[in-house]
Amino acid sequence: MQKHYKRKRRLTYLLIFTSLILCIAGVYILIIAVTPAIVSRKLSIATIEVKPKVDQIIIPQIGVQEGIYTGGVEALEKGVWHRYPERGKPGSGNFILSAHRFVMGRWPGETLRKSPFYNIGKLKIGDTLFVDWHGRRFTYKVAKIYKVKPNDTNVEAPSTKHKLTLYSCTLSGSTDGRLVIEATLLP
Repeated sequence: MQKHYKRKRRLTYLLIFTSLILCIAGVYILIIAVTPAIVSRKLSIATIEVKPKVDQIIIPQIGVQEGIYTGGVEALEKGVWHRYPERGKPGSGNFILSAHRFVMGRWPGETLRKSPFYNIGKLKIGDTLFVDWHGRRFTYKVAKIYKVKPNDTNVEAPSTKHKLTLYSCTLSGSTDGRLVIEATLLP
């Protein structure tokens, strides 16, 4: 009888220990998942220097200061992807930038770093954003915000109008569609 009681008690302790570990892991995963939503970073454009060798996008309203990279889809792992460079650059054509909306990392800081456009949905028409490109700062004003289906490539079409097109998946994921921000170049 005593042996049965000890065995039952050990099993109870094992279940309690396992439950605690699972609860702690669940809380940690929750913290990782909500980090981009709760960390509010504001940037002051006045404190960010233009550097000749650093191409970046700066969106002060949502705390984005991310490098711009060309190449294939692997550019998304570094920061913001300059899609179709032949279709535009700052000051000419359709300058197309894309970044991840949400990618979960192993720790909160990694999730934040991998999800630069998480808060892109908070931008409003009239907001100002900046692009540092080859040592020069370009200023854009948000003119249009809309959603498209995931397979809609019209947002990446060449344009004679000088504009910046930002896009990312919606928070529901890539199969739900994309959120698109179009901004016009200010003089």
